[in-house]
Amino acid sequence: MKRLTIIAALKKGTSRRATALLAAGPPLELEQTNFVRHAAFLGRDAVAFLFEGPDVEWELDELTSDPFHPALQAALGAWQEIIDGEPIIAKEVFFWERAADAGGERLGQTSV
Repeated sequence: MKRLTIIAALKKGTSRRATALLAAGPPLELEQTNFVRHAAFLGRDAVAFLFEGPDVEWELDELTSDPFHPALQAALGAWQEIIDGEPIIAKEVFFWERAADAGGERLGQTSV
């Protein structure tokens, strides 16, 4: 399983708009993608989107370049209006997860 995070600085005074965009939910049916997990994080002056799944980079590239996802294209346009500069793509270099029974083997750990 691979994880990738997109981090973007927000233009000054756009946190309410970012909150509204996030409150609207994902602009596509996540169940129809190959993602296993997706999360969004909002800070005072930045937003981050975490994607997890097999071939996550390929999946993101396919979705964002596909003109047959008009809702996604519209959402990307709305985010572009409030993002300051180019987003940063951060690839996972370390991951740790406690075992489900809290006493067994680790469920997952990765590092580069």
